[in-house]
Amino acid sequence: MIGYGLFLVATGLYGYQITANHSTSALFNGGVFGALLVVLGILHAYGRTWTHTAALSATIIFCLTFLWRAWLQWSMLDFFGPTHTFNLQVAMLLTVMAAVSAIVGVFLYKSNRR
Repeated sequence: MIGYGLFLVATGLYGYQITANHSTSALFNGGVFGALLVVLGILHAYGRTWTHTAALSATIIFCLTFLWRAWLQWSMLDFFGPTHTFNLQVAMLLTVMAAVSAIVGVFLYKSNRR
């Protein structure tokens, strides 16, 4: 959970950078929600079992959000337009974030104590 949280923070900062410091949602989503997952990971390490379900729920929501935003970016991509490189980077970043979120979600689901 802590690693996934740090991944979200890092990709949020990278997303803010590649959008020429215009995407405050990248900073907010990456920073705030990444920090939330780090805190959940720390609490989980201290034995708070409810954090597992909270992290799984958040990860599923993040995955769906990243899939939706990636689909929007890929559908707007114009390979011959002036913003091709920018849109491609954003679409690829969101796709990677969705894939990592899906992997973490599956891992959390399989390791859930029932």
